Amino acid sequence: MNRMRLTRAESREQTRQHLLDAALKLIAEKSLAAASVEDIASEAGYTRGAFYSNFSSKNELFLDLLQRLHEKEKQDFDALYSSGTDLEIVRARTLALFSTVHRNRNCAICWGEARLLAARDAEFAERFNAFTQEIHQLLAGYILHFCQLAGQVPQVPVELAAISLTGFMEGIQLLQLSREDQDDALISQALTTHMENVMRMVLGGASPVRLPEPRG
Repeated sequence: MNRMRLTRAESREQTRQHLLDAALKLIAEKSLAAASVEDIASEAGYTRGAFYSNFSSKNELFLDLLQRLHEKEKQDFDALYSSGTDLEIVRARTLALFSTVHRNRNCAICWGEARLLAARDAEFAERFNAFTQEIHQLLAGYILHFCQLAGQVPQVPVELAAISLTGFMEGIQLLQLSREDQDDALISQALTTHMENVMRMVLGGASPVRLPEPRG
C-alpha cells in the first residue's frame, strides 16, 4: 500500500514534533543548558539547519515544548469536565488523574528547568508565568465545577485551593526526582489525602467530597 505523501505543512509539523520530542528527552537527561542545538537536532535525526528552519533559538523551542505540555494538561481538564454529572464517576476520574501526576519524570524535569530559567530571565518569565497562571485558573475552575456537582458552595476561595494543590503536586514531583526509591503507592496516597483535605477545606468539611483511596 502506498503511503500518503505529507503536505509541506504536515512535514514541517512532523519535523517540529521530532525536535520537541528530542528536546524533552535530552533536557531530562542533561539539563536545558547542556542540551545544545546540535545535540537536539542530532537526536531527532536532523541537521542544525533543520533546527533553525523551525525555531529561532533554543529558548523558542523550549517555550513551544512547554506550550505543548500545557495543551496536554488542558486536554486532561477537558476530559474531567466531560465526565458527566455523576459525582462518583467524577471523583474516580479526578483521583485517577491527580494520583499519577508524579509519574512523568521527563515532564517534571522540564517544568523544573522552566522555573529555574524564569527566575533568571525576565523575558522568559513573562511568557512562562502566563502558562502557570492559566493552569491555576483551570484548576480553580474545576474545583468550582466539582463543588457545584456536590451541591455545595465553596467556603474558601477556589483560587487558594488551586494554589495549595499545585504547590503540593510540584513538591511531590521534586521529591520523586531526587528520591526514585520512594514507594509509588505511598506517593499516590499522599496526593489523594491532600486532595481530599483541600476539598474538605473548600466545602467546609462536608462529607460528600470524600475521595476513594487508590487501588493497589
